Amino acid sequence: MATKTSTVRSFLKWYSSTMPLREAAAVEIGNWMKERVSDLGVAVDSISARAKDLRSTRGKLREKRYKNPRIEMTDMIGVRTVLLFETEIETVTTYLRNALTISDRYSRSAGKELALSEFGYRSVHLIARFRGRTMPSYARIGRPWVEVQVRSLLQHAWAAIGHDRLYKGALVYPNTVKRRFFAVAGSLELFDQEFDSIRAYRLQSHEEWASAFQSGRRMAERCDIAGVGALFEHLFPGSVWSNQPRGRPLLPAIEIALMNCLRRAGITTATHLRTIVQKSGYRRRLQTYASSIGTSPNAVGNFAKTVLAIGEKRSSLLLRDYEELIEDPLLRAAVSL
Repeated sequence: MATKTSTVRSFLKWYSSTMPLREAAAVEIGNWMKERVSDLGVAVDSISARAKDLRSTRGKLREKRYKNPRIEMTDMIGVRTVLLFETEIETVTTYLRNALTISDRYSRSAGKELALSEFGYRSVHLIARFRGRTMPSYARIGRPWVEVQVRSLLQHAWAAIGHDRLYKGALVYPNTVKRRFFAVAGSLELFDQEFDSIRAYRLQSHEEWASAFQSGRRMAERCDIAGVGALFEHLFPGSVWSNQPRGRPLLPAIEIALMNCLRRAGITTATHLRTIVQKSGYRRRLQTYASSIGTSPNAVGNFAKTVLAIGEKRSSLLLRDYEELIEDPLLRAAVSL
């Protein structure tokens, strides 16, 4: 017992003395995650990183009774990615498994072990080592294992409120109350699935518009954002909606502003938009912008193509009321021609 106590005290002394370095390493890891995950084009709610504080570390040592805590404690640094949609968790975890050194022994996907009739805590926990080539503090501390959590926003709500603050608290709940906990967990799991299904409607709507344009239908119908994207893909085969990874949508507020601007400019149907795109002035703007970013007109994102169409019809509207659509100075220059 004396040896055990001595080991714990020695570890806590080392842990306390290296805390500033560990906190700096957490910042480095958090920045790395924000940069890499943004490149995946997933919808992120938040990314945060932290070094486990001394109080939590003492509790972990009491709970786990490690023989060698410097090696066995795998969450001295933790980073959490909260995504808006559950279906994108796999995209992030697949990337991380390829980019990092993962301990399969300690990593887990909480929730997969639940039986069909059970509901509860769900989250991916990867125990990983980062390369550390651009992380001097992390390298100096010896590249310890890092706990990387990936979860949806609704999974995070359950973990932060239902699981951590209530269910795992010091109060003992009767079975009737516990049943309510699991009912909430089941509802949140269902909501995750429903939000993903609703989001998928954008792709379905896009495909319906694209099919209609291929056969010459719906040209005089009022377009929404999916119709605008489908029309440009019809007119410029192979082009994508935006220059974000995999042509993903932009922030909702930007797309809403784009559609409002289109309507204020009097461009409401596919016929209106196609007529503008066929004008020599539009082609000149598109060519100018494409050359300025080092690509071909066909490869310019459809969002930029739409902005240029508004510029051809009413450039003053963009320059006066919708400057958030032309924050790119090269796009603004093409609009101002």
